[in-house]
Amino acid sequence: MSHQSTVDQLIDSIRELQFMGEDEKYDVVDLDDGRLRAKLARTAKLREPTVADLDRAVAEIEAEDAANLKKQVEFNMKCSERRDDLRVFYVYNTADRKMTVLARNVACARYYARANGHIQQERNGRVMVMPESAELELRRSGDPLGRALRDGYPGVITKVGENVVNENREKVYTPMTIVK
Repeated sequence: MSHQSTVDQLIDSIRELQFMGEDEKYDVVDLDDGRLRAKLARTAKLREPTVADLDRAVAEIEAEDAANLKKQVEFNMKCSERRDDLRVFYVYNTADRKMTVLARNVACARYYARANGHIQQERNGRVMVMPESAELELRRSGDPLGRALRDGYPGVITKVGENVVNENREKVYTPMTIVK
């Protein structure tokens, strides 16, 4: 009997128990998850997998998912904190459309572009950064983008007429003008 067939038999037996209403603890488990099947297949190479092996594999996957979620939440929080050293990034999607993002680094710029539907995967797209000399000049100017940059809140920037809107903060920056 092949390794895969013993894994399939174990999963089919759990499904039968679920169908009869005898085992509800696996109701929230994706029995077709490739990671689960791979862990059980490794066990099947050595011996026939048991329900205890299934429980152990489910616990390992849940722990991995919890650790990944924690890491992602920490990353999102770091990207969202107010900072004085934000940079201006331009994220281009596969259709070569440009999105302006204020972020601390390239990874955060990609995060904002993906969160706002501009790119589908954080690895997709092309990210360009404004040259430091132009950015320094922008910070000193009365330009609305410079004001948003000085304000220090990261997020997607949209130009609306003469104004700039930080979509994540729902804040509008207007150009500074000198009235005589």
